[in-house]
Amino acid sequence: MLFFIPLISFCQRRQIDSLTKLLPSLSDSSRIDCLNKLSVEYYINILAETYINVQTDTANLFASQAYRETKLLHYDKGIAEGLQNLGEIARDRGDLVTAENYFRRSIPLFEKTHDLEKYSWANITLGWVTYLQCRFEEAKLAFERARPFYFSVDNKGKQAMYFRMISYTYTARGYNEVAFENMIEALRITAKSSDVRSVVSTPQNMAALYKAAGENETALAYYRIAATNAKAVNQPVRYFHLMGDMSVVLKKYDSAIYYYQ
Repeated sequence: MLFFIPLISFCQRRQIDSLTKLLPSLSDSSRIDCLNKLSVEYYINILAETYINVQTDTANLFASQAYRETKLLHYDKGIAEGLQNLGEIARDRGDLVTAENYFRRSIPLFEKTHDLEKYSWANITLGWVTYLQCRFEEAKLAFERARPFYFSVDNKGKQAMYFRMISYTYTARGYNEVAFENMIEALRITAKSSDVRSVVSTPQNMAALYKAAGENETALAYYRIAATNAKAVNQPVRYFHLMGDMSVVLKKYDSAIYYYQ
């Protein structure tokens, strides 16, 4: 199988070009929506198979412009989306405190405008940055606020993600049994899903739990499943990282260095 690592995909480039051409003809709320969409296109899934967003400078320019203009119009939808974009950009730059501030301001606006999908996602992003700041109970509460929407629309990928994230918050506090229970639920849902992220992340996370518990053979079995899935869905960076993880478990450290590089 040949691997291909995209920078900006053809479809993404086409969407950016289309929005850029459209922007000068727009005004008021339509212009703000376009600016926010451009910001998203420049940073979301630029390196989709690693989930690392790399085009934050250009994205920040569009998000900042959208936020400045939308405040003058008192356009709540545009303000919320601008704040959310600025928060995700700050998170990707490692500024977790600033990201948290933006997310806490976007969430009530998404709730006010009855945008449940974006309200739920904003809570997921808030939960993640609070988790990274080791405020695990706060993170869990934020994740739980996202649950109703993802189950109401039967989004299997987001449901599996929810249980993985809840599992993280229990693992971080030493509640390993509950962490396993939540990851098992993520596995159950992933088995019914074709979500590209879940088919790799869920077995990978289960492997990490078994590794931490000292059950290396079971950990290796889950790492192999995750690596096989990563190869099948053309995620080379994750595939090689998983091969490195397996090499560490097998104490083949030279091989691990090779794969991690």
